[in-house]
Amino acid sequence: DNVLAIDRAETDAELFVAQQKYVMAAESLEQAISLRRKILGDDQPDFVSAIERYVVCCNFWAIRCLGRSHFTASLELLKKAEAMTEAENVPSFRRRVSLRAATLSNLCCYFRHRGKLNAALQFAEKALIIEQRFKEAENPARTHLNYAVLLSMMSRHKEAVEHIESAIAILHDEQRQVSDEPGGDQSLDPASRARMWQKYQDAVAVLVVAYYNMWVELCRLSRREASVDCIVRALSIAKEKLGLDHPLTIKMEETFNAVQHQLSKAPVVHSMDTESGVAEMNTLRGPINLPPLDGRGLNGTIKANANPMSILGDSNQITLRYEYDPRLRPAKPGPKVSLEKGLARLTVQEH
Repeated sequence: DNVLAIDRAETDAELFVAQQKYVMAAESLEQAISLRRKILGDDQPDFVSAIERYVVCCNFWAIRCLGRSHFTASLELLKKAEAMTEAENVPSFRRRVSLRAATLSNLCCYFRHRGKLNAALQFAEKALIIEQRFKEAENPARTHLNYAVLLSMMSRHKEAVEHIESAIAILHDEQRQVSDEPGGDQSLDPASRARMWQKYQDAVAVLVVAYYNMWVELCRLSRREASVDCIVRALSIAKEKLGLDHPLTIKMEETFNAVQHQLSKAPVVHSMDTESGVAEMNTLRGPINLPPLDGRGLNGTIKANANPMSILGDSNQITLRYEYDPRLRPAKPGPKVSLEKGLARLTVQEH
């Protein structure tokens, strides 16, 4: 009976997702998790896998709700994910720390999107503390950069520079961990080489953003020479590592050309036009803001708020609009099985 109840709860969750009733979908998954715990206990891999999937789904659905201005549902889903990653909940949950850090970062993004900067800052600080204490975060550089954005918005530019510097150091370390020709190791299978190459491209793109954001903050601190050096570095890295046709390279080149033209004037930064996406030159407004995470370290994008702030989508584009990315689709429950096979599947499946 419990196996059938688990199957029904997960089927209900799929139906609620199809109807975009994400909170109800999360509640159905909670029922399935509760039944798995009753049958299997806390240490069985299938139970821990169900917890991980639940947290990932809650983050993913919360991002979708935030992009559609469904704020109540977004906050409730993130709070559910936060509660599920409490240390005393599932002691054997291996990815608990990294997923909790991602959840706290998304809570930061939620409150920043709502204009509640103090609350956003608190969650960003919690995420940073976890990452520094446990060293298990999947995107520490991103957390530092998003924290720097908040500090910048609160006119704490010197502190913002410190966190951008930390992000840059982390990103350089990540780059050194891959070869000069990432994905070129022929001993790896094609899928592994593709993953390595994508990881390398992601790190390079965020590094470009970091130098760009450093340029913004140094301009605000009237450190013009150092700021110009940062935009030169951003453009150089983008050209060498991402290619001349990459959208981020194009944006850096446009910014650099404008800086050269206006060195004798007030510092400027380009932002994206909210309607057409065409770059334009404006007075200094703010650094590029990285989007929230779905819990697995993959990028999601949210609709920009009223304060003009360029949002880096994924490693291939900059966007100001919410765009559904099929790579972020949460995994579906496994295929339906008979009652006899169901219990066996629950007790032997490994994740």
